[in-house]
Amino acid sequence: MRLRALLILLGLTAYGASDARAQSIRTQCATAASAVQDCERVVDMALTLPSRVTLAAAGGNPVAGTASTLGMRVPGSPRWSLALRGTVARATLPPAFASGVEATAWSLNADASIGLFNGFHLLPTIGGFGSIDVLASVGLLSVPSDDGFDRSSPLTWALGARLGVLRESFTAPGISVSAMYRALPDIEYGEFPPGPSFLNAGQHALTLRGLVGKRILGVDLAAGIGWDRASSDVRVQYDEPGPVIPRTVTVQENDLTFTRTSFFGNLSYTLMILNLSAELGWQADGDAAAGAHPDTSSGGPFGGMAVRLAI
Repeated sequence: MRLRALLILLGLTAYGASDARAQSIRTQCATAASAVQDCERVVDMALTLPSRVTLAAAGGNPVAGTASTLGMRVPGSPRWSLALRGTVARATLPPAFASGVEATAWSLNADASIGLFNGFHLLPTIGGFGSIDVLASVGLLSVPSDDGFDRSSPLTWALGARLGVLRESFTAPGISVSAMYRALPDIEYGEFPPGPSFLNAGQHALTLRGLVGKRILGVDLAAGIGWDRASSDVRVQYDEPGPVIPRTVTVQENDLTFTRTSFFGNLSYTLMILNLSAELGWQADGDAAAGAHPDTSSGGPFGGMAVRLAI
């Protein structure tokens, strides 16, 4: 409960600035009185995307199938793992034209973790307190080009660490928290001219995760809560009707932030040094700027599968 309260408090604190900035870019649309609605709809689409794209790239559990840190075999000999992970997130974008856009973003990632510090034993069978793993990830992020999306590069990467509270044992569950910085590709929607378009550039995110897990009857179960703070520079372009020819209008706001909470669970099975896992989760709705379309704050499901080698 304390972990969840902390994540929510951080999210509410960051959201205060985000809401004001998001409202600011929508207010810029008022300068084009004859095209305010078109402008606001495209802005709402741009504001919806960063949170869902972040989740499609990061997923829930940063180390698939386990809530424990890896630790060390013996001093100076770290454990390590390497996973191939696929994650999918569905996004419902506000209607910019006649209808809304249902877009599925997915990523394929290589996730690595290395035990850096074994932690402390609190009791003979309870250890791993204060243990540390280094985390890294690199992958490819895809958005549906046939729905009007384009990206400058598919590459996404992340660096971070996982801190152990308890390492799983016969008597104790595995409990850990983690933080990662993730870089995301620029994403563009539409083509200007002829129609309205937006560009989300310089995208990056801070992803925090808290997990608890335990093996039961040979199956590994883990559940977690996440908090994501995505940032993006948003630019929208459209034509405003003029007396002779249309006038090109651009509205822009840099370093907009978007915070969301998510909940997820892992089910996995370990065979020798190979772990096979599946993940399902839900990203909660966010708070939209005043007057924004309701879909701007929509969350939704996400899921994925992973194969992890642990040595």
